[in-house]
Amino acid sequence: MKPEVELAIGELVKHGVIHKDEIDSALEKNPESAGLDDRDALGDFLEQIGLITAFQAGELRNQRVADLVMDNYLILDRLGEGGMGTVFRARHKRMRRIVAIKVLNPEIQENPDHLQRFQREIETLARLNHPGVIQAYDANFGTSGFFLVLEFVEGSDLDGIVRKHGPLPVSEAIDAMIQSAKALQYVHDQGMVHRDIKPQNLMRNRQGSIKVADLGLVRLTESESSDDHNKQGLTQQFTIAGTLEFMAPEQAENTSGVDNRADIYSLGCSFYYILAGKNVYTGKSVMDKLMAHMTHPIPSLRECRTDVSEKLDAIFKKMVAKTVDQRYQTMNEVIADLENIKMMEKVSNVAPTNIVVTPQTAQTETNTGTAFFESPLAKSRADESEGTLIFNPGQKTSLQNDLSNAATAFIERPGQSGAALAPIDNAKVLLVEPSKLQGMMIGNQLKSLGIADVKLALSGTEAFEQFSKGGFKAIVCSQNLPDCSGIELAQNIKATSLGKGVSFILITSNIDNEMESLAAKVDFKILRKPFTPEQLQSTLPVNAPSVTQPAVFQPTTKTVLLVDDSSFARRRMLGILKTLGFDDVVEAADGAQGLALAQTRSFLFVISDFHMPIMDGKGFVESLSQDPKLKNLPVLLITSEPDSFLLDPIRNLKSCRILSKSTEASALKTEISNFIGLKI
Repeated sequence: MKPEVELAIGELVKHGVIHKDEIDSALEKNPESAGLDDRDALGDFLEQIGLITAFQAGELRNQRVADLVMDNYLILDRLGEGGMGTVFRARHKRMRRIVAIKVLNPEIQENPDHLQRFQREIETLARLNHPGVIQAYDANFGTSGFFLVLEFVEGSDLDGIVRKHGPLPVSEAIDAMIQSAKALQYVHDQGMVHRDIKPQNLMRNRQGSIKVADLGLVRLTESESSDDHNKQGLTQQFTIAGTLEFMAPEQAENTSGVDNRADIYSLGCSFYYILAGKNVYTGKSVMDKLMAHMTHPIPSLRECRTDVSEKLDAIFKKMVAKTVDQRYQTMNEVIADLENIKMMEKVSNVAPTNIVVTPQTAQTETNTGTAFFESPLAKSRADESEGTLIFNPGQKTSLQNDLSNAATAFIERPGQSGAALAPIDNAKVLLVEPSKLQGMMIGNQLKSLGIADVKLALSGTEAFEQFSKGGFKAIVCSQNLPDCSGIELAQNIKATSLGKGVSFILITSNIDNEMESLAAKVDFKILRKPFTPEQLQSTLPVNAPSVTQPAVFQPTTKTVLLVDDSSFARRRMLGILKTLGFDDVVEAADGAQGLALAQTRSFLFVISDFHMPIMDGKGFVESLSQDPKLKNLPVLLITSEPDSFLLDPIRNLKSCRILSKSTEASALKTEISNFIGLKI
């Protein structure tokens, strides 16, 4: 191994990005790593096997490994940048908790007044403790300057959801506004005004719960000073604090003098946006937008959504009244009217098909957030149960009721499967998961693998009782259970005579050396969350059929097309293909290049990555499937992408199969052989 690579590995170990035994084990399991010749190749290799993230690999290449450590936190990804600072996804080194870290921009840190106001606002945020408000955990000073540690929400803001999937169904929009109003009423009760409510600051997690974000412009109503010194704080970034498209008229005139009714106005503008897919008012300049909020007539929601009732339209108009006296006076009043209309009108919970399209409806900006589903019930992915905060545990939302009912239906009908695969004889799996939502989705994954008999247990005690009845071939168990850990349950089950021949799969989002050591000692497998059906399938002892099987394809050549933008990944796959006797392999660094090759040459099958710069794996595979001459060309998609929303369209194609990039070389060799019917 070259000195440059050894030096880079030393940096990663020194700063705690990876453990020495992790990298030693990875190098031993992957002999091809001996050929790594620089930082770029090392970064590709470690990202490929899942030891570091793509962002961390980039910092390694740019010799900025030290910047990945911020106090007790390890930086995983960059989430976004703004005028105030940069936001990162990070993990606490000891607690293993995933957080968001906002690092202040240098120009803000250089101003003593800004820093004084920043400290004041940190102390203010520390007073807030509500499941509908993103929580502040910590604040400190590191190598990059001052930073704030916040709760990380796995999901997307309402703006991102609208841009990705269009306006929300009326019932979902009402529910989102009720949740937001409840959180903001709590903020107002603490003597604060948010002053920057907009769809981008209303986060929806994978359970449909709304969390109010970005309280950087919060104002203390009981102690705001009118002197010039206090007006120059962190929240006074410009002359006007807030976002013009959602700003109350009085906030534009006197930012420091507004009260809770400015937030009501902004929430009303957000309500319009998520129902109409456009802003209430538009303008080419700052002045045009300000004047529109002050003087233009309030538009009707019914002009662009015929499924909005007159009563709901009236609520919206009262929220965005020009003068504060004509507006709702408290968020509690907004909540009461929205909850009443929700009870009176059984609004539809299906995607809107009656939106009136106007030239202003089209969105041109890109979404930098993570959009993840079409409907929360059909497409959501579960969070770690310990990281989930339900907004109002005493009263389920309609979405939560839908999910609960669906989960109950799944449990009550364990033999029913929506998959087109024949069930495997005598395959019985015990699924141990305290969240019914997660249990429903993992159960559906098992069913998609042809496993018809899945029993769900919600605790370790219940799981042990069900297991004692016998007949299980495998146990799929969450690490976080209400009465014990998954590892403790594995130890108890493996200590019984029944447990010795049963495969135990532990599912968790946090894997460390101690857990891997126990896995070898106790005899259980570890599966990292989130995972695809293919990754789950690789851990099961039953002979589950592939999620999809390639169509009959008559080979006229032994040439293979290999499509991947990572040179290291291509080198690794070339080695595996060579052991199978495939010496004629054509390489492409992007889906667009791969498509052009497939259209001009003949290939036995294709191996492709998913994430590529110009045309990704989804676009590549779909383009092949739409070509009459190529639609039956077998494609093996090997990816680290876990999102079922992205993978399901590919998974449903008859000629495509999906595998995880974390699959070891020997297993990949077997999978490729089975995929093309090669005997080895």
